[in-house]
This record gives sequence, C-alpha cells and structure tokens, in this order.
Amino acid sequence: MDEASLLPYTPHHDVAPPQRSEWWNVCFILFAELVGTGVLALPFTLAQVGLIAGVAIIFASFVLSVASGLLLWRLHALHPDEALTYGALARCVMRGTAGSGIVQSIVSTLQYVAFFGNMAINLLLIVSSLRMVLGPDQTLACYSIAAAVLLPLAQIRTLHGVSWAGLGSSLAIATVLAVVLGECYVRSARATRTAAVPSPFEQFSAAAAAIFAFGGQGLFMETMAEMRDARDFKRALLITSSAILCIYLLSSVTIFDAFGDAVPPNAMEV
Repeated sequence: MDEASLLPYTPHHDVAPPQRSEWWNVCFILFAELVGTGVLALPFTLAQVGLIAGVAIIFASFVLSVASGLLLWRLHALHPDEALTYGALARCVMRGTAGSGIVQSIVSTLQYVAFFGNMAINLLLIVSSLRMVLGPDQTLACYSIAAAVLLPLAQIRTLHGVSWAGLGSSLAIATVLAVVLGECYVRSARATRTAAVPSPFEQFSAAAAAIFAFGGQGLFMETMAEMRDARDFKRALLITSSAILCIYLLSSVTIFDAFGDAVPPNAMEV
C-alpha cells in the first residue's frame, strides 16, 4: 500500500478529468448545447414581440451570454486547479466563510437537477419530433426510439467524447434548418394565414425563449476543466457565439419574413 492511499479522504478536492479537448472540441460542445430545436422557436418570438424588438432581444441575449462566459473564464483562470465544477467554483469564491460547504452542495445539486431536467426535455423533444413523422398514435414507439438514441449517448463519460457527438448533432440541426429555410424560399403563407393578437404573457414567454437560446453556461466550468489549455476557451466562446448569433438572426428573420405574424411556435410545422 503506497503512502498516498493512507492519507485521509477529503471531499473538498475534485478529481481532475483528462485534459484532452482543443478549442475546436469546445466549439462543437457549445454549438450543440446552444443550438438545439429551440432555434426553430425564435421566429415565433419575432411574431409575438415584433421584428425590431425580437432582433434586439436576440442580440442582447448574445451580449449577456458572452459576458457571462468571459466572467466564468476569468474565474476559472483564478482557480485553475480547483474550479473544475460549479460547486467547486462556489467553494473557491466562498473560501474562508462558514457556509462555503453548504453553498457548494446547493450549487452542485441545482446543477445536476438541471442536467436531469435537460435530459427530460430532450426526450420530450425527440418524441414530439418523431410523432410528427410516425403519427400521434405511435407514442410508445416514439419513446422507445428516443430512449434507444439517448441512453447510449448518455454513457459517454467525458465532454471530450461528447464533443464528437455534438458535431453530429450540429450537422443534424444544420440539415433541418436548411430544409426549413428552403421551404421558406419556395413558398410563403403570409397571405393565407392569420394570427391572433398575443397577450402580454405570450409575448413575455416568447421573449424568454430567445434568452434561453443562449443559455449554455451550465457546462462552461466542466468544459474548461477538460481543455489542454483553458486560455483557448475565450476563442472558442467568441467564435461559436458569433456564429450562433448569425444563424439565429438569419433563420428567425427569414422564417418570419415568409410567414409573418402567423409563424407557428415550431418552425418545423411550416
């Protein structure tokens, strides 16, 4: 038995993951995390709040997302060997206070609850998409297919591994967007469809969708922890966020221009 194994266990030190990710792996992760099926809800945001207000909300969300990402990047640089997770970052920030352990536990719990919530959301989104293809009466088959897709991917244990699945996800999303945008160019339903005037609550909900479209900060700390050089995270964040902003604006404005105020909540329904 070696000397290290005789040392007492301290739960305040996380085990560092393998640092194998390059900045382009981070781009794949961020793109897949941010650009989900939610991008197809942004045209509905423009229809609910108006073109100018909708574009302003999307751009403001982009600015806030980048600012928060750079702030987290700077915090990680201050604690590169300890801030491997959000819980560990909370412990570093609260170091020297009586409630640091409690804060760490709360932050870690909230983060993992969010992860499981995202899994449930992804499952429901896959099922919803499959029901559009297979029919509303094929619920069991849709859930079975969704589980068969998600469960194997959930066995990937590092974000470096997830990055390659993220590349596949990004290509799939790009294909869907290309199909929807192509449909917008060949036909327009603005003249044949009408929409009711949205209520303030509906406008607020639609605006929130634009804000959450840039909400990928839940993986930032863990992503930096797996990078060969975490200083490159800034480059990946700026490149990916700028590309996503262009995609969001192009897709949402194009679809809104084709369908006007009557654009459906999910652009795949066009």
